[in-house]
Amino acid sequence: MKRLTIAALLVSVAMATGCGADTRDSLATEQQKAMQEFVTTLDGVKDAATARSAKSKLQDIVARMDDINKREAKLPPPTEAETKALMEKHGKDLEATMMKFQGAMMRIMMDPAIQAELKDIDLQKAAR
Repeated sequence: MKRLTIAALLVSVAMATGCGADTRDSLATEQQKAMQEFVTTLDGVKDAATARSAKSKLQDIVARMDDINKREAKLPPPTEAETKALMEKHGKDLEATMMKFQGAMMRIMMDPAIQAELKDIDLQKAAR
C-alpha cells in the first residue's frame, strides 16, 4: 500500500509542467523539499498556540505544493522507465517523509485544539 501511494505521488510529481526549466526530476525534488518542510513545521505544532503560529507557514507550503502540482499537470505522462527512475532516485526519501507526515497527522488528529486552529488548511492536500 505504501509503495502504491509513493508510486502515485511520484507519477503525480512526474506529470509536472514543461514550463521553463521544470523537469519531472526537478519537480519531484521541489515537492520532496516542500513536504519535508511541511512535516518539520507540523512537528513544531504541540498545542493551539503553536498551531496558530505555524498556520501561515503551513498555508504557504500548501500553496507552493499546489503550484508544483499545477506545473506538473502540464507535462506529458511519464514513461514506465521515467517512473522507475524517479522511484529509484526519490522513493526512499519520499517514503520516509510520508511516514513522518502520517505520524504528525495522527498526532494532530488526536488533539481537538490543534485541529480547530488548523481547520482552514487542507492538510490531506499536502499528501497528494
